[in-house]
Amino acid sequence: MSVPQELREVEDAVKDGVTTVILFTAPWCKPCEEAYHALSEITDMSAEVKVYVIDLSKYPEAAIKYSVINVPTLIVFKGGKPITRKVGVMRGEELRSLISPGSGK
Repeated sequence: MSVPQELREVEDAVKDGVTTVILFTAPWCKPCEEAYHALSEITDMSAEVKVYVIDLSKYPEAAIKYSVINVPTLIVFKGGKPITRKVGVMRGEELRSLISPGSGK
């Protein structure tokens, strides 16, 4: 799981068509911490999936670019397009089903 140095790194992964998971968080958000921990437990499931965590207090422009209104928000991209969006508390099994290589389109 990566915390990007710049948003460009995330944008490049999405544009390259790599399956990319982005978790949008904020430091004051308790459900974000839960989602982060759940996601960190399952990120080793596939080397084919890139996972990023974006702190919207550091990158507020990402909220606009990806239409994020609430946190935590998780978006899964495949082939450069968003295929799944989940807002709110997330648990390990739910996350696993959202980001597994066989899910989505």
